[in-house]
Amino acid sequence: MNYDATVRQRIKAEQKAIVLANFKKILGMKVLFLLPFILLGILDVLNSWQQLAPLLSGDFSGGAPAGGNWTTLLQLVIGAPLTLGMMHFYITLMRGEQASISLLFHPFTSLRIFWRSLRMMLTLWLRTFLWMLIPYVLMILFLVSFFVHNPVLLSDATSAWTANLIGQFLLILVVSIVIYMLLSVRVAYYDAGYVRLHDNEFIGCWDAQLEAAQAFRGHYADLLLFFLSFAPWYLAEIAVGGLLLSPCLLVGINPSAASLMVILPCLIAFGIAIIFFWVFLDSYVTMSFLRLFEHLAPAPEQPVDAVPFERPNSFEQKPYWRTSDEPTSTTEEPVSPEEPATPPSPDEPMDDSKSDPE
Repeated sequence: MNYDATVRQRIKAEQKAIVLANFKKILGMKVLFLLPFILLGILDVLNSWQQLAPLLSGDFSGGAPAGGNWTTLLQLVIGAPLTLGMMHFYITLMRGEQASISLLFHPFTSLRIFWRSLRMMLTLWLRTFLWMLIPYVLMILFLVSFFVHNPVLLSDATSAWTANLIGQFLLILVVSIVIYMLLSVRVAYYDAGYVRLHDNEFIGCWDAQLEAAQAFRGHYADLLLFFLSFAPWYLAEIAVGGLLLSPCLLVGINPSAASLMVILPCLIAFGIAIIFFWVFLDSYVTMSFLRLFEHLAPAPEQPVDAVPFERPNSFEQKPYWRTSDEPTSTTEEPVSPEEPATPPSPDEPMDDSKSDPE
């Protein structure tokens, strides 16, 4: 399938119009999507504080605090079905159809779909881990080597950080971030597998991701430019956020009532703006990416002897018991009214009642 800047602009314009037309519905879906994770985060913080409180007070009789790994398990159990439902919601909207917020919770209505969402999330995590493993190991090795050759940097003396060392440290971080971004584009191939899951209830999660990756094969540079084309929107988000926070920086942080009258409205406006930007950009990028996949993905293969199902729409259709050798017409040839259907036998006496009187 051909792809160029014109196709990219057309896809983005189409999906942006859909997002703007359904923004209230998308915002409500996102709020419901994030609500369980916010509650889990609050519970995790309260649980951690309850376990750390005795240690902070000097009571070490209880031993080390237990880990909150149960929240990670809950995030998987809740997040995987919600992610599948969110992707179904986006796919329906992306195709110009009416999407209900109830699609977000549809995976919870079936044990089979629920298990499918877990397998999809776990396989995506596995692929991401395999692609990111080598870059993470290299970044850690570079950082360890950097501090081993400069052990004085581990001390509390800030004067040990010279301009040359700061430049080397920042270079390692920048290179690591760039490599991570480049690999993120490659890992994004598999996210389009949700489209295959949406269209085919019998396909496996691993196969759906493989088909999605095959559709983007040879289009890595196109996909990279596709994601980079959204950079102005992210820069606009940063600019708006910095503009809303600038009064807080000018006033400064102090407990006076005058400063609080300025800081609180700025923080509220900043939070609202960031939420609206995030909801818009996340939906805009995701739906455009899924639409791009549909543009690049090949048509599903059909069997050679596939016959489309046709429902009978009239009584004149050929009955199922007729064979190909029989005539298809269901009506007999009309008989002329002047001639009898069967001529009388010569030996049969004539009816005198029909003869003329003498």
